[in-house]
Amino acid sequence: AARAGYETARAKFEAQLARATEHDPGDAETRKQLMVLSLELQAEVLLAAAPPDSDSAVALLRKATATEDAMAYAFGPPQVDKPSHELLGEVLLGRGRFAAAEREFQIALKRAPQRVEAVRGLARAKAGARSGSR
Repeated sequence: AARAGYETARAKFEAQLARATEHDPGDAETRKQLMVLSLELQAEVLLAAAPPDSDSAVALLRKATATEDAMAYAFGPPQVDKPSHELLGEVLLGRGRFAAAEREFQIALKRAPQRVEAVRGLARAKAGARSGSR
């Protein structure tokens, strides 16, 4: 499953990179979009490793969320394949860090209200927090 996530992320990155060559290489928003995708891909690689390096993956995803947060919000949320706050929430959820995951899903939902995966993640984080885990 982790390998499939890596392959999917890699394919998205390569497609995005190909599209970026059609645009002005000086386009700051395109560079930010590619940076988010690159950081997410690197995090997926770390999570697919045996054993997974989730601490480093979380650090990369924090950089991705900061980059995504700095992107223009002109006509809706920034164009990214997987919102980085949502991805970070999923990683934190998988590590049992429910309160931190809840915060990330809430940020994701502020940026993209009613996004199904973020709504589900938030519900899982709240349920985990109620169960008394960390």
